[in-house]
Amino acid sequence: MIARILLPLPIDQTFDFLIPKELEKEIALGQRVRVCFRETERWGIVAALVTQSEHEGALEPVLEISKGPSFSEEALAFCAHITEHYLAPVGLVVNRVLPQRVSARKERFFVLTREMGELISHMELLSRRAPRQAAVLRFLLSSSVPCS
Repeated sequence: MIARILLPLPIDQTFDFLIPKELEKEIALGQRVRVCFRETERWGIVAALVTQSEHEGALEPVLEISKGPSFSEEALAFCAHITEHYLAPVGLVVNRVLPQRVSARKERFFVLTREMGELISHMELLSRRAPRQAAVLRFLLSSSVPCS
């Protein structure tokens, strides 16, 4: 069995993925699934379940099915309507409909890597030329933990 997946990409099409035997009974229309697309793992939405692929060649497998809520047929139809009305890629529209917690990005942390003396000399120069940047550097120097 093959799943047509909507991915949050600026491309208006679905992508076919092979459903492993152990996931065939669990997968359903509207569910969030994790797939590997161009060497990057992404979460997408099952838009259709088919028996044959239009893609020639080997298909990547669905890696995981989310335990969270899935899209109803009405929600998918609503996303399709928005896609047609605003001419937006359906994968991006579906991603915007998801609650923020579900589609949240990874949090990034920043840590100073230069020696303290070098940073202090930069701060003196920044204080004159770029006071706002100097204030940020002072904040980072005063923090004892990584900043996000």
